[in-house]
Amino acid sequence: MNRAFRVILSAAATLFFLYGYASAVSIPTTSTTANAPGVLINGTTVSLYIPYASDDSLRFRAALKVIEAAPAATIPKTVILKAGYVNSCAPDPSTGITICSGDFGSSYAIGPANNVTGFKSGVTGGDCANCGVAIDSNLNGAPTAIISTSQGYLPVALSPLKLNPIISTGSEVVSGQFGYDPINHRILSPNYVITNLRTFASENPDYQVIDATTGAAFALSDASDFFNAKGNCTTNSGGSTQRDALPDSGAYDIVTGIAYGTFRSPSDCTGANTVTDIALFDMTQATFGTGTWSDNGKQIQTLTDMGNLTNGLTGIAIPSGLSEAIVADRHERFGGTTGFGALSLPTSAGGTPALQDWVEATMPKDPLKRAWSMSNEPNGLTAYVSPNNGKGYGVIVNRTRTFAAIVDIAALLAETRSSAHTISGSTDLVTPGIVRFVDIRPNH
Repeated sequence: MNRAFRVILSAAATLFFLYGYASAVSIPTTSTTANAPGVLINGTTVSLYIPYASDDSLRFRAALKVIEAAPAATIPKTVILKAGYVNSCAPDPSTGITICSGDFGSSYAIGPANNVTGFKSGVTGGDCANCGVAIDSNLNGAPTAIISTSQGYLPVALSPLKLNPIISTGSEVVSGQFGYDPINHRILSPNYVITNLRTFASENPDYQVIDATTGAAFALSDASDFFNAKGNCTTNSGGSTQRDALPDSGAYDIVTGIAYGTFRSPSDCTGANTVTDIALFDMTQATFGTGTWSDNGKQIQTLTDMGNLTNGLTGIAIPSGLSEAIVADRHERFGGTTGFGALSLPTSAGGTPALQDWVEATMPKDPLKRAWSMSNEPNGLTAYVSPNNGKGYGVIVNRTRTFAAIVDIAALLAETRSSAHTISGSTDLVTPGIVRFVDIRPNH
């Protein structure tokens, strides 16, 4: 029995235990985090949709590149997609349609023949008025994209294309890197309120859960206590600030039913004081009341030796059907250039969930011998399970959109370490194939 088949059987058995059905279960191949790039698997071919814009980079167009194919297959050159300021893309495998959010309220539908159709979300505003997309292949009976907008979450039915009413978050802020549970049709929205744009002071961190089927929104009932559980971090100026005040990205493991939330490290807690915490929520233990939800199976876990991710564990992606994840830093004014890593996730629900293992590494120089620079927001990573060998891979695109790094997640976790959770920056990750680079430049 090959590994890919074992993964499917294991995931189906777990879903039967969690949700009470197995005959109707199919393992979604879409990402459960609304990051910038998106992966589409068609047979033995894996294609990557690469948005060119970001929250602070106005670049026209997007690109499409085959990053994996059957052995001996010819890899075609990068295709440039004639769209506007695209910042996040998510493909739907059931229709072959990819939905991309775009700056200033524009969004785009890309068909299987790479034809691009633009549409307005009805939201106006700045460069991240639309910022983040996830796919639900069967929301209310139809393949649907969920777009994060400044006014709420916009469901867009794919075939035929139809904009449905925006799902409100109430008084809470919308998350650009929201997580999505395609089994229970839930938006996982880590968020906080910025109270001062000059100093980036914030308040009211939360992990909101929204039922995408009904539109009902639920705030974490004990959010204040939960996000203060780890206390403060020491700032570089000698003071202190709440260490987990900035919930950043959501993710969901369809095998176990465990949700995740990353944290952006406060800008004054970098270097030796970088916050490397991650929140885990066992959603099989979650209960929902009137406007709030609670969970006895949750914790914030500190991951030691992950300080090379200078902005914290911001970016996360889970290959569908595998209990492992890729994490990566992102580029910001306060740093974020070369740090990435892998997580070994809990393999079952129940009790208080905890990561089994984790490791950080330094991204090698690209094939042009240039130092790697991580993407801006939305986070520049995604993950998938190879249709050719059953392995889980993380995909990280750089800020200049010249290369994608394909990371063998299990191999990264198994690599020799210089400390408990660190791979030395001098370790060769390219020769053994732990990291391979794909040229995503036009005409390459």
